[in-house]
Amino acid sequence: MKISPIVRVGIYKFDEDLSVGDFNAFDPNDLDIIIALMPIDDTLIIEINFKHIDNLVITLYDINGKRIEQLAREQIGDSGKKKYSFDFFYPSGTYILDFHSNNGRRAKTIVKK
Repeated sequence: MKISPIVRVGIYKFDEDLSVGDFNAFDPNDLDIIIALMPIDDTLIIEINFKHIDNLVITLYDINGKRIEQLAREQIGDSGKKKYSFDFFYPSGTYILDFHSNNGRRAKTIVKK
């Protein structure tokens, strides 16, 4: 039986200062997320107001935290409102939407009729 060695890869930078020069922190609540028509029927409509350029991944989970599918993944090139519409032919119940952006994660609960 052959055992593969564990390889760890990392980048380390040691400097006199323990900070960065140009760092623009965003408000942790930087995404304004609106889910239309709750409880939803067969269409999930989401409107997000982006306050800056960003990256976004929207993932759907069941109420027990099991991943169902990734609904969207995209780079947001400009601030402003963006509307998303997804067919939602899942059974009635409660689901969790995970919104993962450059500034962290937010979860929203949705209910299907």
